[in-house]
Amino acid sequence: MGADYYAYAVIGCEVPVNKLYKEYQKPHADHAVPDGAKFCPTCGKPASITARYPIFNEDNDSIDNFHIYWGTDNKYAVIGTGVTMSSRGLGFMHFDEIPAINLRLQLRDTLFPFGLWDEEKYGLYAVLYCSY
Repeated sequence: MGADYYAYAVIGCEVPVNKLYKEYQKPHADHAVPDGAKFCPTCGKPASITARYPIFNEDNDSIDNFHIYWGTDNKYAVIGTGVTMSSRGLGFMHFDEIPAINLRLQLRDTLFPFGLWDEEKYGLYAVLYCSY
């Protein structure tokens, strides 16, 4: 087991990782809890917990046709199109197949309904990810 390094050059929009998830209250499942109670009277656990679900496709880390490029710190990600280089063997390159013409408009139209679009965060990014 070792570390793999990935470097990405991405044209896209930087977003905080926490905005890629929606939170909801999940009720306590082990016992019946009276309405309005903060804790279960039987076991003392919280009456509900905050759970979250992704707003993106977890199978391929994407929203629509745009890939999510994760940084090692997991605080910010860049959504867009880009090139990938890896430290595995001789490395590989991956080019997303989204044409550059009107890329900003396509990305804006995809991210805006999720509240992820920020004109000031659109640009060219270099992202480093270490898998360890």
